Amino acid sequence: MKTILALSSALCLQASAGIQHVIAISVDGLRGDFLETFVVGSPATFPNFARLKNTGASTFNARCDYDYSETIPNHVAMITGRPVLQPGGLTTSEFTGYTTNFPVDTPTPDYVQTYAVASGTNSGPYKASIFDMVHDRGMSTAILLGKTRLTICDRSFNATTGALDVTGVDNGRDKIDFAQIQNGLPSTALINTLTARITGSTLEKFTFLHITDPDTTGHASSWTTTVGGAYRNTIITVDGFLGSIFAALDGNAALAGKVAIILTADHGGGGVTSNAHTEATAAGNYTIPFFVFAPGIPAGSDLYSIFDNRVNPGSTRPTFLAAAQPVHNADIANLSAELIGVPQVTNSFLKPSLKKPVTVAADLSGNPTVNWPIYLTGWTLELCDDLSVAVPVWTNVTTGITESAMLKTHTVTPAPAARFFRLRSPQ
Repeated sequence: MKTILALSSALCLQASAGIQHVIAISVDGLRGDFLETFVVGSPATFPNFARLKNTGASTFNARCDYDYSETIPNHVAMITGRPVLQPGGLTTSEFTGYTTNFPVDTPTPDYVQTYAVASGTNSGPYKASIFDMVHDRGMSTAILLGKTRLTICDRSFNATTGALDVTGVDNGRDKIDFAQIQNGLPSTALINTLTARITGSTLEKFTFLHITDPDTTGHASSWTTTVGGAYRNTIITVDGFLGSIFAALDGNAALAGKVAIILTADHGGGGVTSNAHTEATAAGNYTIPFFVFAPGIPAGSDLYSIFDNRVNPGSTRPTFLAAAQPVHNADIANLSAELIGVPQVTNSFLKPSLKKPVTVAADLSGNPTVNWPIYLTGWTLELCDDLSVAVPVWTNVTTGITESAMLKTHTVTPAPAARFFRLRSPQ
């Protein structure tokens, strides 16, 4: 009898086919339970949020930073994959220490990397970001921001503050290739820039988009679900922005099946004070949505079902040291890295792990096939015919791999008496 054993336990990457672009979207002040009310209760009014939910994986019960439910600290956390403050046992490089929500707009020394401002608590080691991981491997990056206060997310990784590139070819210290920053709503100009890059086939490998509209409206008129209310109407506007992005993607056949969208929020709002969100202990402030739309992600799935190491927290607010971790907005950094096919952000702490099922089946001719999800972009299939030797020899599989919308498949012909397979992760 011929047998094939698929292994995924020796998981260690190189770029390959699969997801070619990630668009990470932060919708400022997008409260999870309120968005659930809108999308589940009135899907026709919010068709593009409904599309994200119905064609990808989602939850309305993710979490922002444990200690801070404010914009700037959470965005610094999102791009670096780190909590704001240092949970017990973490090294000094594994948290940001950046607590101020109002950094100055001019380029004085208030960078994430130096923490010269009074509120900075971790001024020592360099805090790498998802931009480092993508840029240093010769791929392009972009950031589109709706608040000038968030300029800190750009200037912390510029030609002066960015780390030296010691990975392969030197691509320079400036980790962000394209930046557009405005102050306040509407976010139309940012959306127009992004859609033009999609339709013009100039979309960067990784793009981070910040949409400020719901936060601005929530502060001005409270976070409410009332039909016709300002906050609900603003979410309708954001839904239209998503529609423009989807239309641009749908109109570019070259990008079909090659783009992932991650959407979350920096915080909710109205948890205690109807027009604010500063109390990190309030459920209305820390409860946020998280959507993942990507090739190979099961349509309409619960977001928690696609991760190995994330558990729905229910109504609780677990600390960063809890054994069961919820999905955090700061998971964006390493989830983006995994989807693009680059290593995890150096010295980061929040490391969501997508499930990596490897299955063996037979095709219509009876030939054995090895199958794995297409979203494992940079993972490499390897084979070995003899595990009994002291040092097994593993060989990259470079031929006989086909792709569908959901899976990569390697067909084994002719079928050997025994063969072993494993996936190696990006490194």
